[in-house]
Amino acid sequence: MNKHLRQGIVAAFAATALLLGTALPAQAETQQQLENLPLGHNDLAFPSAGISAPQEGRLAASDRAALPEDNEVVQIPDPVLRAKIGIQLGTTITRGTMRQLQSLSVSNSGITDLTGLEYASNLAIVDLSRNPITSIEPLRGLARMAQLDVSRTKISNIDAVSTMPKINYLQVNWTDVSDLTPVSGKAELWRIELAATKVSSLEPLRDDAGLQEVYFQETLVSDIHPLASLRQLRVLSAPDTDISDLSPIAGLPELTLLNVNSAKVSDLSMLDTWPRLRTVGFEEQRVMGVPAVASVTESTYRRPVSTTDPFKMLPGVVLTTTADATTASDGITMWSPLPANNELKAKVVGDPGPGSGATYSANITYTLSRADITNTPRKAAVNKPYSFQFSVTDGFIEGPFEMVSGGVPGLTLSNTGELRGTPTQQGIFPMVITRTDAYGNVITRSFNLVVGDKADLVTVSFDSAGGTDIAPVEVEYGDVVSAPGKPVRDGYEFGEWTLNGVPYDFSMPVSSSMTLVASWDVVAPPKPVPPTIKPDSLPAGMVGKAYSATITASGDGKPTLEITAGALPTGLKFDAKTGKISGTPTKAGIFRFTVTSNNSGAIATKNYAIAVTIETLTDLPCMEPRKVPVFADTPLSHKFYKEIDWMECMKYSTGWRQPAGKPLYKPQDNLERQAMAAFIYRMEAPKGYVAPAVSPFADVKPTDSFYKEMAWMYEMKYSTGWAEPSGKPTYRPHEPLSREAMAAFIYRLEASKDAAAKNYKAPAKSPMADMKPGMKFYKEISWMYDTKLSTGNKVGDTKEYWPKDDLSRQAMAAFIYRLVTEYRK
Repeated sequence: MNKHLRQGIVAAFAATALLLGTALPAQAETQQQLENLPLGHNDLAFPSAGISAPQEGRLAASDRAALPEDNEVVQIPDPVLRAKIGIQLGTTITRGTMRQLQSLSVSNSGITDLTGLEYASNLAIVDLSRNPITSIEPLRGLARMAQLDVSRTKISNIDAVSTMPKINYLQVNWTDVSDLTPVSGKAELWRIELAATKVSSLEPLRDDAGLQEVYFQETLVSDIHPLASLRQLRVLSAPDTDISDLSPIAGLPELTLLNVNSAKVSDLSMLDTWPRLRTVGFEEQRVMGVPAVASVTESTYRRPVSTTDPFKMLPGVVLTTTADATTASDGITMWSPLPANNELKAKVVGDPGPGSGATYSANITYTLSRADITNTPRKAAVNKPYSFQFSVTDGFIEGPFEMVSGGVPGLTLSNTGELRGTPTQQGIFPMVITRTDAYGNVITRSFNLVVGDKADLVTVSFDSAGGTDIAPVEVEYGDVVSAPGKPVRDGYEFGEWTLNGVPYDFSMPVSSSMTLVASWDVVAPPKPVPPTIKPDSLPAGMVGKAYSATITASGDGKPTLEITAGALPTGLKFDAKTGKISGTPTKAGIFRFTVTSNNSGAIATKNYAIAVTIETLTDLPCMEPRKVPVFADTPLSHKFYKEIDWMECMKYSTGWRQPAGKPLYKPQDNLERQAMAAFIYRMEAPKGYVAPAVSPFADVKPTDSFYKEMAWMYEMKYSTGWAEPSGKPTYRPHEPLSREAMAAFIYRLEASKDAAAKNYKAPAKSPMADMKPGMKFYKEISWMYDTKLSTGNKVGDTKEYWPKDDLSRQAMAAFIYRLVTEYRK
């Protein structure tokens, strides 16, 4: 045995003292033999160095800073929990006093509800074991939690632990917890106990590099690969599990205790890779052996047990049989008599070291089946070559055949079981044949071989593999069979007859019934002709107008159609089955795409382009600016002459009359809120509107200018005014209109009758540098920009909206012009 295997660990088993971050005690190596853990041993009962039951504790009030909510009383519905906390904190429990609580030990107290503990932000050590609680959610967010025991409770998840970065000792034994994801990546976790839980996977522990002790007895865990990288692991306690493979943890340098009693381990060949191993549990393994195949003619079965699969031990290890079978000095184990239930059992025991002092034991089970010689030699003909191969049930270990008595003149039996030669005499010849495997198990069978003047007939069948049927023929054993006529198969040319995938030699004598299979060569079909795609070009489209065109593909077969490159105009779709392009274009431009047609592998392509234009505005009134200005202060050269002229032509603005000459538009003046109401009223209000006798606004009288227009704006909810303490809003008619208020007016106007505007979603990031989500009128201003009613103001490399700036009368003319002639069109 490797000398390192016997180097034990001094002092306590799996010493662990990381409760609140303290250092672990140093370990000293010494020459000791391995100690065995008995079956049923409770590893959890071993005390870890530095770990004790949590003591009640609290911070002094002077040790922490006061918070504004400290005097709020904490509601704790569970009376027992409230009383237990009250012992430490007093009868009045506030948020401030709850923050003084450092530890809590309330095991087996009948507590059902942990509500209130969410305020104990300094809790570090908590024992809630043996309470009928169903949830630990109130512990979520307790970031100082270091030691938590929720064993023997009714919880089924530990999600709250995911919020505890300092957790280092977690006990969830005998609960319904099944998912360990919340403990993944816990840097300070060094001990976790999962006994008798519903955990089946240790995968979340893979990233817990500081883990030193893992306990998961009586669980469904069968794979310990996730523990392979835990270089600090000292204790692995996994009795009564289905673990069968310990190789993932081979070579862990700190492993001190390994308990897999009552598991399924049969391989301990890595035992000498754990230099600090001291305490082990390798007893009562449940092992399945390689299936046993015994002779049907014997009542015993022999095979080596301790030196063959599935056992893998260090060199020099001797495992002995102690029950259900006997082992001879040569290492062969024998069962006698054989059981009737098709199962062989044995118990093996030994030191897996060897010389380590450890004990390994396993109850091994073999499924048992019986083997026999499965065929009978056929009739032979005198003076005619003869060959017959004896066969044995699969699974019977290889060994020689022997003719132990009798025989046929002219025939001999080989070690491999072939009876071969040329019979020289007619008659019935008895013989006894045996097959002996490598361990002395013997199948014995008696046969009578008939030698006559003719041999048996055998049948040769023909599988045409999809071709025309060929009738089977019978030939005498040892004769040859003639090749039949060639079968026929559409699309193929006959190749040859084969046996087991090899061309058959019709000159060879037939020794058994057989089936010959036809091979075929594919006849290449005619090369397909590429299809023809029509038309050569497609008609143009117009934004907002229904569009329809059809593409066809003609040729042999059924050519397919698809668009393989480019894209259709926005708003159009292509039906590949009919070739129809349909829909309503929504965007102008030239859209190029490629159509591909496939006719059984023959490909044709055609490039298309669809030009989509915008309908001209010649059908709208007042679109041609007049050659003579109608306003004295707006010459033909004015930046917004077209828009201001259009406003007057549409009767949306009349300007200011002068004592003599043309009226003034005053384009640079700020637009008053009442003027905005007048513009929109003239655009949208129905004829004959009658304003209410009582004004909806506190600062607008029925006799005021534009009263009718402002009252209509209020009724239509285009303007709500400013809320005032008196209860009646104000309109503030003479105040200048801001750019953001203008956006709100126009958006409300359009959203009241346009679904696209009503359902508009503002972008998560504004294209204008001075606008951000959450700002007042952000949605309305974003809509103005996206619909191109506002292009913003260029500032360096960015654009800004300037929402608080006053709106000029000329800018308002531009906005309304774009709304009517571009957006609505």
